[in-house]
Amino acid sequence: MLNLFFSGMAFQSIPLGLYPPGRNFEQQEQKPPLNNNQNVPVPPPQPPPPPINGEKSPITALICDQCGKTFADKNSFHQHAQFHSKPFACKVCKKTFNSQGTLTQHMRIHTGERPYICQHCDKKFNQAANLQQHLRIHTGEKPFVCEHCNKCFNQKAILQQHIRIHTGEKPYTCMYCGKKFSQLTILQQHIRIHTGEKPYGCEECGKRFNQKTILDQHIRLHTGEKPFTCPYCGKKFTQMAILHQHVRIHTGEKPYGCERCGEKFSQKAILVQHIRVHTGEKPFPCMYCDKKFSQKAILLQHIRVHTGEKPYGCEHCGKRFRQKTILQQHIRIHTGEKPFVCELCDEKFSQKGNLQKHLRSHSGEKPFVCDHCGLKFTRKVMLDLHIRMSMKGPHTSTDIGKPVSCHFGLSTDNNKQLSKPYIFNAPPSDKPIAKPCHFNLATEKQAAHASLAACVSSAIAQNEWAFPQ
Repeated sequence: MLNLFFSGMAFQSIPLGLYPPGRNFEQQEQKPPLNNNQNVPVPPPQPPPPPINGEKSPITALICDQCGKTFADKNSFHQHAQFHSKPFACKVCKKTFNSQGTLTQHMRIHTGERPYICQHCDKKFNQAANLQQHLRIHTGEKPFVCEHCNKCFNQKAILQQHIRIHTGEKPYTCMYCGKKFSQLTILQQHIRIHTGEKPYGCEECGKRFNQKTILDQHIRLHTGEKPFTCPYCGKKFTQMAILHQHVRIHTGEKPYGCERCGEKFSQKAILVQHIRVHTGEKPFPCMYCDKKFSQKAILLQHIRVHTGEKPYGCEHCGKRFRQKTILQQHIRIHTGEKPFVCELCDEKFSQKGNLQKHLRSHSGEKPFVCDHCGLKFTRKVMLDLHIRMSMKGPHTSTDIGKPVSCHFGLSTDNNKQLSKPYIFNAPPSDKPIAKPCHFNLATEKQAAHASLAACVSSAIAQNEWAFPQ
């Protein structure tokens, strides 16, 4: 068998007809490369040996000893030799390349030259291949198709990354914790968690980030830019992920399901919070009172009870609040907005909680039960007041029919109308007698006794009190 030498590398010539069965050219064993510094003579290729006994001369193949690739002609063989030798070196960083064209492309990294310009948006590129990839954004061309799900992509590299979703391949491993990733860029981002590196800094406030995409999102806080628009309602968002979450409000999609109770959610973060209802986990402790919470947002709201911070101010009256949701409810007092409508009677409410309470008047639901007497209430505040008043002891039969008056003394003009007393009526014999609140109230909606009047209102609804005839 003849050995042919090109550019300091040994190649082997074998008859194509004698190639080992079951193996292709790419499966040849790779031999260690020769030292490029050795001055190996490069003799001209020798012809194959003459045929024996008049046999027909077989077609020969040339095999690279470094990578095992096979070539049928000398020219292809010689061009391939340059791939291993890399005779073209960058003068700036000394990196070597196998062709002058590849070196020229590399030099543009140092010079910043970008000779290829997009005719649609004037964006510039340092390689023609990069421009071609970019043009597909404008044309919508996606020539690379996934054979598993037929999804199309405009870049082959993105297709290769996508295929790993189907195969489960994760070829990139973290050297710190052993976690595996399907993409090199994701691994590089992950490693910064271990190293603490934050290479991307905000020019406005100096805050630093470990990912460029997070920096881009942060910058929009300063610029106010909201480039992502909802196709249903036109609302704009700073992040594509937030837009996706918002769109599910319109579509009703809830892709995240609880394995314990089957309840579904539109956001994964809400599912994680929900699971803590089942597990009882409360990973967020208060630094002031050691109270624990299942959500970080609730902890932050609670901490303001200790600090007295009220960061949300009403632009109409200047009143301040600890929570943004409470401010939003308060603003409706000024605007008169009542966005929550009862489907049964069309009555409107400014707060969702009030609507839910109102719906119980239609359904008759009384979910709050007194553990002592079994009395049921439509609202928790009614149950709490019932328990508080009942602790003083039950009424006797001598109290029946007697008016009860308010202990606070109503003297303001707004309270003068509250002169009509409530009278305690005896309930049926099969019900316990509960102690009523001692208030002289004509309406539930007066300010001084708004919460306590709810107890009176409940008692009236349950035939415990009645107006005198």
